[in-house]
Amino acid sequence: MELLKVQIKNWQTFSDVSLECKDFLVFIGASSTGKSSFMKALLYFFQARNLHDGDIRNPNLPLEIIGTLKGEKGYIFQLRILNNPYQKTRYFVKNNVSKHEKNFRNWKEIEE
Repeated sequence: MELLKVQIKNWQTFSDVSLECKDFLVFIGASSTGKSSFMKALLYFFQARNLHDGDIRNPNLPLEIIGTLKGEKGYIFQLRILNNPYQKTRYFVKNNVSKHEKNFRNWKEIEE
């Protein structure tokens, strides 16, 4: 599986940031510019990290992370994590999307 793009909203220092991933990706920057924050958001997206105090930038707004991925057979799909204030975290999937799709319809909620 290949990560093509990730969009992060309302995470630590980021109100809304997106990154297109290439074959080789290096995070370079001065201290306190968001490199570690971005990596922590990716770890949360891939369920390798739990939420901690301060992860959600504005607790009155939802945290949203959307990853665009390419599967083994070349199909492109998106996974979306939505963490609304005072609600349980919800997970969505959208299949057969184009790499740069910005349409927020046709999401299917993933039930636990």
